[in-house]
Amino acid sequence: MHEKSRIAFLTTVGSEEKVQYLVNECQTPRSRIFYSRDTSLYRDLMRETNNHGVDIVLSALPGKLLHASWKCVAPGGKMFDIGKRDVLGHAILPMSSFDQARSFYTTDLLQVMQSNLEQGKGATSATEIVVSYADFLDREVVHTNRITCFDAADAPSAFRHLQSGKHIGKIVIRIPEDPANLPTATSLATPEFSSERAYLLSGGLGGLEAHKGFFEELRSNPDDVNRAISQSPRKIGGVIQLALALKDSVLHEMSYEDWQCPLAPKFHGTWNLHQALSSTPLDFVIMFGSNASIHGSPSQANYAAANTFLVGLAKYRHSLGQPASVLDLGPTAEIGYVSRQPKLQRYFDSLGVRYVREQDLLNVVHLLIKHSKDPALLQNSAVQDPHHLSLGAIYNNPSLHGMFGSCSIIKNMDSTTKTKDETSDEGLTDFISKIHTSPAMLDQPEAVEFIIRKIGTSLMPMDLKRSGVPDLTNLSLIPIDSLVAIELRAWARNRLNVEVKHMEISSVETVRGFSQLIIDRVREKLKGLAE
Repeated sequence: MHEKSRIAFLTTVGSEEKVQYLVNECQTPRSRIFYSRDTSLYRDLMRETNNHGVDIVLSALPGKLLHASWKCVAPGGKMFDIGKRDVLGHAILPMSSFDQARSFYTTDLLQVMQSNLEQGKGATSATEIVVSYADFLDREVVHTNRITCFDAADAPSAFRHLQSGKHIGKIVIRIPEDPANLPTATSLATPEFSSERAYLLSGGLGGLEAHKGFFEELRSNPDDVNRAISQSPRKIGGVIQLALALKDSVLHEMSYEDWQCPLAPKFHGTWNLHQALSSTPLDFVIMFGSNASIHGSPSQANYAAANTFLVGLAKYRHSLGQPASVLDLGPTAEIGYVSRQPKLQRYFDSLGVRYVREQDLLNVVHLLIKHSKDPALLQNSAVQDPHHLSLGAIYNNPSLHGMFGSCSIIKNMDSTTKTKDETSDEGLTDFISKIHTSPAMLDQPEAVEFIIRKIGTSLMPMDLKRSGVPDLTNLSLIPIDSLVAIELRAWARNRLNVEVKHMEISSVETVRGFSQLIIDRVREKLKGLAE
């Protein structure tokens, strides 16, 4: 705002670069510029105004800084909160400051515009604002903002720059005139189901006890399977075979009955379904297997053998020109058998298993359904057998990699799925290994500082390229907005296998607070494994 406006402006910034911009470009006195990253702004502002405060506060600062801004409002003054974080987080505002006729407002221009449209007023508010701003520019009441442009192909860098908190003015993403120049990504496959066909789902509805009778029918009664299929009001269009049964035991102590238990639904049952539908033109057949058939699993030789059969059956069906796919699945934490077995979850946690997420599972199933009749579409450098896919075969615990030293498929998956971020996180991998051995390390201040630096390395690469080693103090005090919160949550899940809620991230306010939250979560997880 230009000096002609006759209004005294006091501002807050988070870096010395912004201080110099206000002093040199906007002729703002240095005494009227305060630090926005801690509550010292209240003390310094009140000193500058002789403890009177200011008549109007325009703020987007969250948490404690919101409270500090609210305390800066002079008697009879107003505060406009243009941030949504505390509102959405149901934050509490001290009522004492409403004394002496102070007012607090929240603003949301989109809601105002939507309300006007619903009332038939059109985009009145937006038009008035644009006209008023253009008038201010003509009369030089305001200056144009500094603009930093990024090409559409470099949009991620624009968001990184925005997250750094060091930008001045506006960030603009330049969209090319020719849409063909925009970067594209393959859309998720969406399966299509015919309303004139029925689809057979075998198993997957609640565990062994609920399906004992069905498994027996699948295994020993092909005629009953044929009869059940013939009673369908529509022709069968596709099959998803999810049935499983477990009977774990070390091989040299395993009885023949125990050996046969997992084979009943996987081997005999699937074969009976194949024969019953051999003359039926199907759109897809998806058989759920297990990664136990890839790298083995202690006390599950019978289960591994049963799932290995599915791969052979799929190849046989392909030789007949019939669709078939196998999805070898690792443990899923949100749905499925493992989600209902707390002891089994603790076991997988101790192995550092990277759980399969429900959405990832659905995406792969959609892909297999979409391309069941043309499996060649799935081929790429990382997939040697396009009808046979695997999810959840990666382990976060580096000490377990030796278990699969002779298993080349695990080595290949480990190399083809490693990202640039993961290759730069060798120190984090070593840290995880050490705290499993010595959990007391989490009680040291260095643990929090280590997480802070790793967050800086992973989420703020642009700043690090300019300044080298990240400054711990600056990293610690960086506030967490909604964009940063999304990346931090994903970082914690992918790097440390730790889940944190958005509300928890909102409550910690800074990167240091988030790092302490992560340390606490890891400590709780290790304690649960020990019990």
